[in-house]
Amino acid sequence: MNAIRPKDLLKNSLGSLPYAADLYFLLRQSRPHTRYNLEQLAAHLSEAVAQVRPFAEKAPKGKRLLLFATLHYWVE
Repeated sequence: MNAIRPKDLLKNSLGSLPYAADLYFLLRQSRPHTRYNLEQLAAHLSEAVAQVRPFAEKAPKGKRLLLFATLHYWVE
């Protein structure tokens, strides 16, 4: 006969509560879980903006730009 472990009982009970997974994520994660190195992006963001600014100022107004990359190191 299989006994239910207390850990499994607690996990199943909390799993039925709304937003329990979101709360668990907030409590356990010290930084967002992403493949991007956010510190690396922050360090290079001002340089990237400076490189794009001259083109953005000459571009026709009302146009929007979508930057799409499938690999995290392309963006970094």
